[in-house]
Amino acid sequence: MSAQKNAFPGILCLFSRMKGSLFLWTAILLFHSSCLTKQAKRRDGQIPGASPDTLSVTHSLTSTETDDDYPEEMALVSIRLRGLTSFEEFISQTWTFEDADRAHWDEIFRDSTTDTNIVPQLTLFTDHAVTQDAKCPPDRLRLGKWRLNKNTRKLQLSFSDGSSKTYSIRKFSPKSLALGWEKAHGDVADIDAVCKEEFVYMHPASDPFHPTNQQWRIRPKKVETDGELRRRVRGFVHFFALFFWDTYVKSNKDIDFDGLPKCFVWYNGGIGMQPKSSLEKGWIDCFYSGDQAFRAYDMLGDILESHVLKWPEHPTSWVKETAQVLDQMAEKLK
Repeated sequence: MSAQKNAFPGILCLFSRMKGSLFLWTAILLFHSSCLTKQAKRRDGQIPGASPDTLSVTHSLTSTETDDDYPEEMALVSIRLRGLTSFEEFISQTWTFEDADRAHWDEIFRDSTTDTNIVPQLTLFTDHAVTQDAKCPPDRLRLGKWRLNKNTRKLQLSFSDGSSKTYSIRKFSPKSLALGWEKAHGDVADIDAVCKEEFVYMHPASDPFHPTNQQWRIRPKKVETDGELRRRVRGFVHFFALFFWDTYVKSNKDIDFDGLPKCFVWYNGGIGMQPKSSLEKGWIDCFYSGDQAFRAYDMLGDILESHVLKWPEHPTSWVKETAQVLDQMAEKLK
């Protein structure tokens, strides 16, 4: 394992099995691949340079892996089986908004600031925590609590910023919901939502999108101390550790980074950082100011440079390997 700075200012990379000459070729590859679009995919799961928003991975359990080859708290439960218990448990999953009536479509699926389409989501947990729009621009992210009126089938969301939303559940099936978003002055938006997953976590807080794992994204109202900033950075690293574990334990074919604040660059067997001069606005907006974001960036850089992180000697999955190293980084930030 080695931590090195390459010839391009501001890029720091941590590699598990990187020789000097190979690193030089990687630096050259990084320079050329910077011209690739964010939609680029590689079917072999390797990442040549700047992280695309969606990566294709090739992961399957090998003969050396077992069903419990991951942290115990990441245990999964089938949505279909759990749904037999109660309606509240049935709806406790991630619902991706797929369509809406024409009058409200732009409001729901279009970000006016960037003039791009977004993918709204509503994630309900069995402990009645809720995360709304986790993969949308920062100003749309909401964390809070939910409750269901079983008689009226109204889903009421109360968010930590003092705002609230009410959805009426009009129709439901194992994989879809028809919702009515009750807006002001009697206006109602018709929304179709679908569930694309088969499993949820037995322990809700193990989900990377549980509110406890999203606090680092809520911009503080004042300048933070070094201790507070360190906790925020640790939350960021811990989230991505859970995010990679989530991909591994669910055997997902793709890793979708779209909409997530990030400063890392992912490699097959390595972790790098974006140049400080081109950090994404979404990541900077998680901090009180640009100066604090740069201080957080330096904290991560110090770990990559100064600490020896143990990479698995015989890795069976680069996704699992990355999760394990991120876990170690989070520990270093305690």
